[in-house]
Amino acid sequence: MISRLSRLLLVLATVVSVGTYSHAQKPNQVSKSPAAKVAVQSDTAASASKASAKASSKTLDDVSLNAALKLLSNGEKQLLDEINFARANPGEFLKALEAFRKNFRGKEIHYPEGGVLVTNEGAVALDDAIKFLRDIKPLPPLAVRTGMVQAARVHANDLASSGKSGHRGSDGSQAGERIDRFGRWDDAFGENIVYDSRTPRYDLIGMIIDDGTANRGHRENLFAEDFRVIGIATGTRANKSSFVVVTFAGGFQGKR
Repeated sequence: MISRLSRLLLVLATVVSVGTYSHAQKPNQVSKSPAAKVAVQSDTAASASKASAKASSKTLDDVSLNAALKLLSNGEKQLLDEINFARANPGEFLKALEAFRKNFRGKEIHYPEGGVLVTNEGAVALDDAIKFLRDIKPLPPLAVRTGMVQAARVHANDLASSGKSGHRGSDGSQAGERIDRFGRWDDAFGENIVYDSRTPRYDLIGMIIDDGTANRGHRENLFAEDFRVIGIATGTRANKSSFVVVTFAGGFQGKR
């Protein structure tokens, strides 16, 4: 779960090919709204002003969303859709997890399309994920933002060229610092990495099961109520294996 305490959480679960990174809010990195000016106006004028501001904000958000979506590949868009479907319909996505159980043979996952993944916990982690989805309420969708995608892509390119794993970049940067290059994140941020990516559905199932991660940080990032924006970038290593970097934040303001 994303904590608001001043602490750093770094988890890398290599066996299940998923990594996560989350960080609490840094007060000096969060944009603050200007102090409200005192004004006298009628209730009608106040309501009209609020409605206008809301409409303007929605228009800006729509423009930002459309621009960011153009940066995503079809596979990245599919993963975004999968994540938002699971957030909005945890009860429905629960069916996908229950159906996935047939692929377990002890601690091994045998994919119908071929390939075997050896897990740490076996179906125990799957059962924990099923219980989790049964207990949570629907959440609003995550909106993709250009800067969030760019931050994810910076790390994806770095992982592809360096061949390394983990959340620390070759230049020593962490996820929050990479997001800060393109704007300001609000409240909190997180980063998930899926290694040996298969399909958007399988990648999401893997993050939700979160095998081998004691705090289920990948799952918590996906279903954190505080997160409102997201970025996704895929990459390919020299050995042709694919991976996905997913960034999260409570909000994001791009540089002007």
